[in-house]
Amino acid sequence: MAKILYSDATFSVLDSENESIYSKYTKYMDSDGKFVLLLPYHICNNGKVQYLVDHERIYAWDSHADYFGITMPVKYQPEVTAVHIAKTKLGVEIKESQLFHLGTCFASKLSEDSYYILALKVSHLDKLNLEDSLSWKSRDQVIEGVDPILMLAIARLDKIL
Repeated sequence: MAKILYSDATFSVLDSENESIYSKYTKYMDSDGKFVLLLPYHICNNGKVQYLVDHERIYAWDSHADYFGITMPVKYQPEVTAVHIAKTKLGVEIKESQLFHLGTCFASKLSEDSYYILALKVSHLDKLNLEDSLSWKSRDQVIEGVDPILMLAIARLDKIL
């Protein structure tokens, strides 16, 4: 059984008595099965693209840290959620018009959970104030990860760049 240490409308921090996982972990709250994956990217001077990804342990997947997409449950509209992600995780104010829509997808064929995939070019933005878990990675580095929605986002963005 897990004890809730903190909770708000988006997520909760749980303290688990289960010794097979670490004692504290984050659980996203109910979202009606709709999520946003925001894919910030920039194009380097050499023409290569780098992607901003989260680097954390996802305890539902395994016990070591991996790269995964920056996601959040949709509360109102997907674009509003993406703007909120940019503000809270990247420390920048953006407009919905700066987002590139990369379509939607389901989490799996056995799930009704869906993702709205949005990209954000950040090369021209003022200095980003990134959360500690975020880092810039190349396409090859991200493809080695285990997040299928992130890989789909990169594949779709590559087609339009």
